[in-house]
Formats: sequence, C-alpha cells, structure tokens
Amino acid sequence: MLAGLYALLSAHGCGGRADVTGGGDAGAPRVCVVPARIDIGIECASFETIARPPCFGAGLCGNGYVDNCQSLKDYEDCDGSAFLDVATSCAQLGYTGGRLACYANCRADMRQCDACLPDHVAACVSVVFDTPNGFGGTLASDGDNIAVAFDAPGGVRFGLLTSKLQPIGASGCFGTEGSFGAVAPTSLGWLFGVQLSDHADLYGLDPCGALIGGPKRLDGEISVLSPRVMNGKANAGPLLAWYPPAMPLSVVLLDDAGNFQTTPATVDPAAQYARRGPVRVVSVENGFLIAASYSTSSSEDVTTVTARIGAVSGMIEASQRPIAGDVRDVSLAKLGEEIYFAYTNSSITGGASGRYWLRLDANGAAISPSTPIARHFSSELVAFGSWMGVANDGTIGGLVIAPIFGSEAPPFLVARAGSNSGYWDVLNDPAGPIVAWMHPGFGMARVQP
Repeated sequence: MLAGLYALLSAHGCGGRADVTGGGDAGAPRVCVVPARIDIGIECASFETIARPPCFGAGLCGNGYVDNCQSLKDYEDCDGSAFLDVATSCAQLGYTGGRLACYANCRADMRQCDACLPDHVAACVSVVFDTPNGFGGTLASDGDNIAVAFDAPGGVRFGLLTSKLQPIGASGCFGTEGSFGAVAPTSLGWLFGVQLSDHADLYGLDPCGALIGGPKRLDGEISVLSPRVMNGKANAGPLLAWYPPAMPLSVVLLDDAGNFQTTPATVDPAAQYARRGPVRVVSVENGFLIAASYSTSSSEDVTTVTARIGAVSGMIEASQRPIAGDVRDVSLAKLGEEIYFAYTNSSITGGASGRYWLRLDANGAAISPSTPIARHFSSELVAFGSWMGVANDGTIGGLVIAPIFGSEAPPFLVARAGSNSGYWDVLNDPAGPIVAWMHPGFGMARVQP
C-alpha cells in the first residue's frame, strides 16, 4: 500500500523524502522526486493545540460540559461527546453529512464532514490540510499540482495538492504573523510571498515546496503574482503587482528567485490611492492584462483601470478605464482567447447599481455592452471549457455557480459551504475551475458542469 502511495506522489513530481534532482548547471529546473518538509524552520501552532482564552484555563475544557465564556465572548463548541445544541452534527453546521468530532481544545472537529455535492464536482476536499477554520488564501497551478497559501489559526501556511485535490504531504509554516500574500509557479518550482506589517517576504520554493531561496524583502503591500505561461507551463519569472510605500499600484517582472528583471512601472500614475480594491491579472499574447480598483483621497467612489503589460519589457503598453461609475469588486477571466470582465457598480450617477459583465480586448477596452448578473451572485468569474459563470456571494444556502455566457443551464449547487463567509478564491485552471471556501470548514472543489 505504501509503495502504491509513493508511486502516486512521484507521478505528480513529489514523493516521500526531500530528494531533489536537477541538470548539470545551476540554472537547470529542479524536479522533486519525493516530498520534502515544507517550512522555513519554524512551527505554526496546530488548530487543535491553540490555547483557549483564560476562562477556559481553569479546567473547564475537559469537564464534559459545553461551557460559555460570556466575558470573553467565546464558548466551547463541544467537550468530549457533548456538543452545542445547534451544532451536534455535520449537517447542522451546513455540511451534507459525515461525522462530527471534538478536538481536545473543545473546538468542533469537522475533518470527517462532507461538503460537496457529487453532481457537479470532479474532486473535493472538505477540510484542507486538516484546517477546519481559515481566514482566506490564494491558489495557483503549475499544470500538474495545485499550490494553496492560506492564513490559519497559528500562522501562514503553504501546501500542495494533486490535480485531484489530494494533499501531497502536510502544509508548512511560513510565519506566525502576517498573511498569505501571493503565490505563482516558476520554472524552478514556486515563488511565495508572505505579507507582514510593512513589507512582504518572497520565498523561492522547489516543485515540492522546499525552500531554495529567500526571504527577499519587498517593501510595501503585495497584491498578485501572475505566471508567464507558454504551452500551459510557467516559463521565466512571474509578474508582480504590489503597492510600494506611498505609491500607486505598480508592476515589475521577476526572475525565478524573486529579483527584479525590469524597472517597476506604475499602472495609473495619476492615482492617489486611499482605499485599495482587488487586483486581477490574465495572460494575453506577449503580455498580461491587469484590472485594479481603487478610491482616491478626494472621492468615495471607486475607479477601475485596466492595463496591458509587456511580457518582456514589463512596461505599460496600454491603459483604459473600461467602465464609468463607482466600479469595484473586479474580476478577469479568459474563455479561449476571449477576455471577460465582471464588476459591481455602486454609483447611481455612473449607471444602475448592480453586478455586470462585459468583454474586453487585449488592451483592456470594452468591446461589448454591460450585461447584468443576478443579485445573489458575485462578480467573481468561473471559466469552463465552453461557457463562463459566476460564483454566488454566500446568501443562498451554499456555493452556487450560475452560467452567464455560453450555456442556458440553471444555477447549480457545488457544495453546502460558503454560506456565511463565502468562497475565498477561484482558480480558473485548464483542467476545470477550482473554487475554495472558508465556512463551514476550509475546503475546495474542482467544478464540472
């Protein structure tokens, strides 16, 4: 059985020890033979060992009763075989079924709960890396495996899964402070950014997530790492989008180790960013298309800019404001060679309030009229092989996908999850989109129509 497991992991570039092989020269790509320990030599506390508030330190956890600590606005989920009346089963927590257990620190253990519905799911993991509660993260693919960087109780973590969402080893700790930042594949493995209070640390990782370089300090706030892709594989280093100190959103091309290859370019030099919205990037021929929303110090309305960036020069080759009004919550995705742009318009003067989608050209200019999106759905685009959809915003009983172009199918339920905190990322992978959610649990699914 173990031999079969190692064969499965090796088929995905990873196996059971920290063995990494490479070519004769130092710049040759590295191939992970068996899984390595993923971390930077520190330990994040595991969820089940995190200390409870002081009122539980007097022996209340472990007494067999579910206690409420009103002074600290905290309570036990369970204690041994005793559970809160409103959370005695996986189903009551919002799952489709499974077995609910209790951690030793009196938190509900949802690792054996089932979230996904089989009709529209090709692969599912209800609780990623044994982390029943997380605070958001980001996903990336190298064409073989899926990287997930996320914030969890105890620290910032990085882990790898196969294309079928089977964990490859355990996740690793990259700091007890900060947040997940960004991650992208490179020709050597991965580049992972961890955001701290006033700067980000960039780590170079091999294909199995073992540290091969860094940290490199990046002053400011990291937004996106986007791979330069040819023939479905990352080549050269990624594009970095970040906010340097007291500067507007900027972009620069990196090498595999996180060094600047080009001179940083400002996406919108005239902007004075007072509030920052999401930043999205897709690859276009010989470059990237970026969309970013922000507000200025003189207005509460949010402006959105799109810009084409050269894949060799790293310079801004074209810049647009594709839609007027208070435009926020932007999303970009490709369906074949067509580029889709979705957004929320909150401005009465700039058009009717609501969520919309339209198509852009490779320079970011609108080439179709705006089309409304149903009110229960977000502006996060989910791309399938022949049609485009959007995810729900967590208000209709689970994680739901609705087609908006190329299909007349009705919305369909993916998982009884995402109903409170919603999804935290969508990865539009060529093998099928992957959606991830924060509540209940901390899981993800590869979606099929």
